Amino acid sequence: MNRKKNKFEKKEFTDSVFALLEVKEIENSIIDATNLASLVNQDHDYTKELSSPYYTDGVTWAGADTVVATKNSPSLKDWLRRNQSHNAVITKFGYELGWLIFKLKRIYSKKIDFVTKYFFYADLIDSAKKYEKLNKVDPNPKGLLLHVLMESKKYL
Repeated sequence: MNRKKNKFEKKEFTDSVFALLEVKEIENSIIDATNLASLVNQDHDYTKELSSPYYTDGVTWAGADTVVATKNSPSLKDWLRRNQSHNAVITKFGYELGWLIFKLKRIYSKKIDFVTKYFFYADLIDSAKKYEKLNKVDPNPKGLLLHVLMESKKYL
């Protein structure tokens, strides 16, 4: 039993280390980018994802009862009213934030499960909302993405 537990703990540790390295790589990409929209445009997986009919009315990411959007459309307002667990952030940096969460979904796939995903994405959305609220005078996409990225690290 002890051997089995030790093997599981090693796998958990290894998954966390690999996830941390990938998070650090994204962090460096964000810091070094002169144009975040250009960085996002280079991610063909994300741009392909956005072309699906699921992403309409300014929605740039959706999953686990959470949404990232660039505008507060009537359909989004209706969706938010339907269930109090629904959570959304509307930001002019929705394209960049949607991309980041899209990337984090893959990175954290071994760290979150069918239950914890609701907490994970809600925490990311709430973190983005908090950043937006605290930076109304001089909002900045790099600051937003780095703030949300930092929040994700508590799941490592």
